[in-house]
Amino acid sequence: MKKKFIAICSVLIVCLIGGTWLAVHYRPPAVFYRRYNTIELGVTAEGVESLFRHPFDLTCSYRNCTIGYMSRSSLPNEDPSEWDSNKLIQSIDQIPSFYDNAQFLFNKEGKLIAYTWNGEELDIHTVIGDINGSSLSELDEEQWRRIAGG
Repeated sequence: MKKKFIAICSVLIVCLIGGTWLAVHYRPPAVFYRRYNTIELGVTAEGVESLFRHPFDLTCSYRNCTIGYMSRSSLPNEDPSEWDSNKLIQSIDQIPSFYDNAQFLFNKEGKLIAYTWNGEELDIHTVIGDINGSSLSELDEEQWRRIAGG
């Protein structure tokens, strides 16, 4: 009887640990998609992380802006964590694009000024309107200046 009780408790503990890991790490695609479609320009980085219930997988900087990345799944095709986080980008064409990751561009005040979904989205949604493309690296210098304000 005691062995049976220990076996049942062990199975329950393993299920609890596994369930907790899934709850923290797994991001079902349909849920990610619904949350992505509710994003509003002007929200803070904390607001985006709160909406997705997950911190950014990677952040980097270009000029006086911050770019945050968030993978749709728990197992992205390209792992942004292998890239140097908080890196200062020197030119637009150096901005990394990870397939199936959402990119969020925040100005120096910390407000969302542009976002897109690499490889899945046809437009970059910005404060100056939608621009054709699926990565912030596809913006030209003039578009960047208009979006970021300088």
